[in-house]
Amino acid sequence: MAKKEKSEEYLKYQKYIKGKEWKQLRDKIINERGKCAFCGRKHLEDGVKLSLHHNSYQHLYDEINYPEDVTVICNVCHIALHRIKNNFKRFKIN
Repeated sequence: MAKKEKSEEYLKYQKYIKGKEWKQLRDKIINERGKCAFCGRKHLEDGVKLSLHHNSYQHLYDEINYPEDVTVICNVCHIALHRIKNNFKRFKIN
């Protein structure tokens, strides 16, 4: 079975979120907000890491000017949010 080819846009996005600019933005926003927007865990509390989740991709690549487009979220909640479609309903982004 052939491997599914990834689109150019997807590859561009993957390169972006692994780059220096995104990492600096992520660290800045995590430091400012300090905890998961859903469960309230803090960075490295019980081994949990915080990351950013896009609320929309309307301002993709320009999140520095639209920080409200991302939410600080722990890895546990992030996995739950992406894995189970019904979980989107129970999470409210402020």
